Amino acid sequence: MDTGFLRVLLDPGRFFEARMQEKPSLKIPALIALVIGLIGAVSTIPMTDITMAMLPADMQGLGGVIMMVISAGVAFIGGFLAWIIYGFVFHIVSMIFKGQGDLERTMEFTGYGLLPQVFGGASSGHTSPTSFSRA
Repeated sequence: MDTGFLRVLLDPGRFFEARMQEKPSLKIPALIALVIGLIGAVSTIPMTDITMAMLPADMQGLGGVIMMVISAGVAFIGGFLAWIIYGFVFHIVSMIFKGQGDLERTMEFTGYGLLPQVFGGASSGHTSPTSFSRA
């Protein structure tokens, strides 16, 4: 099976042609959405910390911990929600243009399409708090 992560990034045409020959599987796309959610959750923690430091002292106590947990939870769930929303939108657009295929295949390919966000999220998750803390 010649369907590795480098193939999807460097030669997506051949990757998706090979995937079309196989049965749809949502395991790897779900893992990609999970990683995006984890990166989002981890990257929101320093940003929430910076935001809470800007608040008055009486609001920084327990509220800071609660806000961090809520922000991280929403960011984690956001990775899955983005995948689901994008998949449904693409499938609806495909139906409008008389496309063929099932929702599972659309969700699979949409999940693979989110792979570059893993790298973008990891790099911006590192640089965003650094740039905001210097402002």
